[in-house]
Amino acid sequence: MALVSSATSLSGSRLLHNQVAGLVAKEADMSADNLMISGTHIHSALGNYLDSEFYNKFTSNDSGFDRGFFDFRSRKIADAVIQAYQSSRPAKIATGRIEVWGG
Repeated sequence: MALVSSATSLSGSRLLHNQVAGLVAKEADMSADNLMISGTHIHSALGNYLDSEFYNKFTSNDSGFDRGFFDFRSRKIADAVIQAYQSSRPAKIATGRIEVWGG
């Protein structure tokens, strides 16, 4: 099972991905390979949680890595993934074909 979490973020972070995957693994049968965290690349999102000192310096008015914010963000994303995992159920998909325009 692969799950995707979308977050209001400037960019992805391997550090965040690994932290969330570790938290999720404790409560769901998922590995880091089955998790993708995507960001919306919004320039007004907070930084200070990334594994890049460049981004931590230039994406926020306070430069540097913020462990408290990193832990908070990781936990919130992990909680959302765990909730989605626990409430997942088999899906159905169907296809069809219909003529829509006079031809």
